[in-house]
Amino acid sequence: MKDSVADIIKIRSALAWRPTAGDTVDGTVVKLLRRETEFGIYPVLVIDTGEPQYVAVHAFHSLLLEQLREVKTGPGDEITIVYQGKIESKNDSPDKDPETGLKRKRSYHAYLLVTNGVDASTEFTWDDAAADKADDEPGF
Repeated sequence: MKDSVADIIKIRSALAWRPTAGDTVDGTVVKLLRRETEFGIYPVLVIDTGEPQYVAVHAFHSLLLEQLREVKTGPGDEITIVYQGKIESKNDSPDKDPETGLKRKRSYHAYLLVTNGVDASTEFTWDDAAADKADDEPGF
C-alpha cells in the first residue's frame, strides 16, 4: 500500500521517544523504518498515539529489540512499551574499573512490551520444545 505525501511527512517527522524510567508509549504501529549505524541495523517503530504528531521508538536496546522480534510487531499492531530504566545486572562485567581495579557491574535498559494484548515475555512453552524438536535442533 502506497503512502500519501502527507502520510510520509507525518511519518518522517515523528518525534523520537526519549524515555526516563517509568515512561510509557502506547498506540498503533504505523510504520517500521530501518536505521543503520556503525553498531548495526535496528528498527524504528513509528507509533500513532492519538496525538497530532507520531512518536518514533528507536529499538536499538537489546531487550526491546529481542521482545519486538519475539512478537513480530508490525504495522497495525496495538502496542504499549514501558521503559523501566537502566537496571544493574546480577553478573559482573568482564572489564575492571581503572580506578579501583574491581570488576564493574553490567547494566542494561529494561523494557516491558505488550502488543495486541500479548505480553512479550520470554516464557517457555511446550510449543517451543516441539518446534525445536521438529527443526532437529538440540533438545534437552
